[in-house]
Amino acid sequence: MTHSRMPLRAALAAGAVLTVLVTGGCAAADASSDDASAAPTTSAAPVAETAAGTDEDSCAGFGDVMTIMHNVGAAVHDGRMTEQEKSGWYGLATRVLDRVPASGEGPISESLTALKESAPAVAPGGGGSTGIESDAWNTAGTELREACEAEGFDVSAEGFIGG
Repeated sequence: MTHSRMPLRAALAAGAVLTVLVTGGCAAADASSDDASAAPTTSAAPVAETAAGTDEDSCAGFGDVMTIMHNVGAAVHDGRMTEQEKSGWYGLATRVLDRVPASGEGPISESLTALKESAPAVAPGGGGSTGIESDAWNTAGTELREACEAEGFDVSAEGFIGG
């Protein structure tokens, strides 16, 4: 297995090139359920409260989200992933991002909050637009990367798909 590290700027640029297609998602609600709340939906709620973390935790968690983005972008670019699968991975990326802890103050925390607001967590099977690759996403992601780097925290994406 080949591992490589891609700077965040390149990962954001690769993600910005791709167009998000709205799909119905690959998972459907359980047809046997009578509970209407069981149907997958896109979260419209404010950013979820996460346990307090350090700025270093925030930057490391953001790197994990960018790893998902980088590998999805590479797979789509190479024709190894469909738009529907990409949508599912982007939904996962929003849930991972939603769980990234913040210190609660300072430029890293503020940029992380803006990034979470630009791409609210999508429920599993929720489908629809994630907000990833939007102008707000790209701006907040760049600001978060720059804030992390200013504090001496490396943010990079690890490439492991393809070969």
